[in-house]
Amino acid sequence: MTREPEGPLEGEGLPQAGGEDGTSQDAGTSRSGQGSGKAETDGEDPPSPSVSAVSDPGAASKTASVRRRRSSRLARVGRQVYLPMAVVGLAIMIFREGVSALPGRLFGAHPFRDLSLGLLAGATLAGIWAGLSRAWPVAARLDEVLGSALGPLRARDCAGLAAWSGVGEELLFRGALLPWLGLWPSSLLFGIVHLPLRRELVLWPILAAALGLLFGKVFLVTGAVAAPVAMHAGVNLVGLLRLAHRGEAQP
Repeated sequence: MTREPEGPLEGEGLPQAGGEDGTSQDAGTSRSGQGSGKAETDGEDPPSPSVSAVSDPGAASKTASVRRRRSSRLARVGRQVYLPMAVVGLAIMIFREGVSALPGRLFGAHPFRDLSLGLLAGATLAGIWAGLSRAWPVAARLDEVLGSALGPLRARDCAGLAAWSGVGEELLFRGALLPWLGLWPSSLLFGIVHLPLRRELVLWPILAAALGLLFGKVFLVTGAVAAPVAMHAGVNLVGLLRLAHRGEAQP
């Protein structure tokens, strides 16, 4: 800030070299004082760019738009991956058991019960993993890497990805491959297809194989894919929402 001068200007009341009444030097002194004040003002710390960016509605709107497009693109890629898996799974099931057996293999005798309990069980499993990730650094690192890779996702895209992955993978691995390969081989294959390209994600295929065993056991008990689909979707929904929140919190 510019400070007010403390007392008379230097040379005030003395004969000035620029004119009879000293106008020239007074003006020069005044300009000097203004320049000094400007220098002090220029010396102040500029506002933080990050604060300016956050307070700029245009920048915030642009960031939100980029996140929406990225989220929609990821959801679209998910559909492109899981829809063919579902089609292949259905085709194998029809080929092996016929069209007439398909409704029973899909929904079982108690579809509402199986879907409800499956969703609840899946969400519970995801909650257990959330607690484990707070106590186990390896699990926390896995969440961190996956959250960074996914980035911020909208809730509806998380729900879409969870539903598509549950339907596609369960129709293929439990509905089609488990009766053909058996519980353990199909679960091992399920873990293999989740093999990552990064060392930090080495725990991921192990978890996938373990969940494959659990989903497969539920399929064998109920005789239908409805409960495994719901469990799978429940696990992925809660997990994706957590990871999306983590990705949004990261810079």
